Amino acid sequence: MGLGCGGSGEPAGYRVAELVRGPIASSVSATGTLRAVETIDVGTQVSGLVAEVNADFNAPVRAGQVLARIDPKPFEAQLRQAEAELAVANANLLMQEATLEELTAELGGARARLAEAREEFFRKRSLLDRGAAATSDLDTAQVARDEAGARVDAGVARLVKQRAQIALARAQVLQAEAAVEQRRLDLEYTNIRSPVDGVVIRREVDAGQTVAASLQAPVLFRIAGDLRMDVEISVDEADIGRIAEGQRVAFTVDSFLDRRFDGEVHQIRLWGRDVSNVVTYTVVARLDNPDGVLLPGMTANVAIIVGESEDALQAPSAALRLRLPEAPHTIEAGSWRA
Repeated sequence: MGLGCGGSGEPAGYRVAELVRGPIASSVSATGTLRAVETIDVGTQVSGLVAEVNADFNAPVRAGQVLARIDPKPFEAQLRQAEAELAVANANLLMQEATLEELTAELGGARARLAEAREEFFRKRSLLDRGAAATSDLDTAQVARDEAGARVDAGVARLVKQRAQIALARAQVLQAEAAVEQRRLDLEYTNIRSPVDGVVIRREVDAGQTVAASLQAPVLFRIAGDLRMDVEISVDEADIGRIAEGQRVAFTVDSFLDRRFDGEVHQIRLWGRDVSNVVTYTVVARLDNPDGVLLPGMTANVAIIVGESEDALQAPSAALRLRLPEAPHTIEAGSWRA
């Protein structure tokens, strides 16, 4: 296959090449930025003075490892106070329960006296009916019976009230137990721990610094959770229709120009960014980073494979170009006119 032209009387020259079959791929070229797949911001749940910092930049950490400590002395004092208040609440509950037992016993005695007063009243009335007792004796027995009944009613009321006092005392014990648990949690929160295995990529705290827990707690550490990386690729709107999840991605980074890294399209974000009337979409490619050479923030030169064939007919690219003898430059065959 060849193409030649003689514009000055010289014979045209041709080169012949054989058509072959082989793999061929179509790709979309773009740039992107490397991000850690799992990035965790570690803050604080309590306020106080940072007593020590145990992790620095690039330090590998394990889940549960103490990264820093806030001075625990104020929280230890608050815990002791809460424990003392719990002891007072328990003692008050015991006292209220003892009072209940005392009132129960008193009510039992009042009921026994009421039963005795009733028997005496019935006996006096029987004697009065037979003319063996005076009316004043019956009146006295009736008054005694009524007074005994009133004492029983009062005892029942005190018993109900005391049971309410016990319920209140038990609620106070539960409240004090919750306060103790909260103080213990606060004391534990003075140990700022890593939630995952990973590497510290950012440290924003020093020993002696005062931190404040609020609705927007300050970030003390940022941890990259594993070795897998994402590449956030900016794809022009003219090419985004050719991108699909699962497509292969090949890219290089400036630090390792002689090495190619491979991944695949993991996500296509639907929100487009308009910068100076140029709309781009973010495509996320995921890859493994087993040797840890790829770092967050690196710039990647990406090729997204949008089409490929293992057995395509191939011709040399020179067959699509024309060089005129009087023109030292190359003219594409599609743009040349005689």
